[in-house]
Amino acid sequence: GKSPLGIDCSGLTSMAYLLNGIAIWRHSTIREGSPVHPIDREHLGPGDLLYFPGHTAMSLGDGDYVHATARAGGGRVVVNSLDPSSPRYRADLAEGITAMGSIV
Repeated sequence: GKSPLGIDCSGLTSMAYLLNGIAIWRHSTIREGSPVHPIDREHLGPGDLLYFPGHTAMSLGDGDYVHATARAGGGRVVVNSLDPSSPRYRADLAEGITAMGSIV
């Protein structure tokens, strides 16, 4: 998941943090001992992480998030929204969030 051949969801989020000097674990859950701690949705801000079953994404703020996905026939990095009125809304992800986390 994080090579010149492509990047997966946890590779994208971990590399974004690593390029800013912060090492986080490549998991789709918050695990004990991780530098990421759980937060409530009302505290979600830019750079925070969203966790789904087998998937992770990074908040961009204002309900938008970036993630690497294989949906629609090809792996790519995309921006989606938690806002049901947005054209970038994906109900399958927005309704499947298992946790949100932050390092601050």
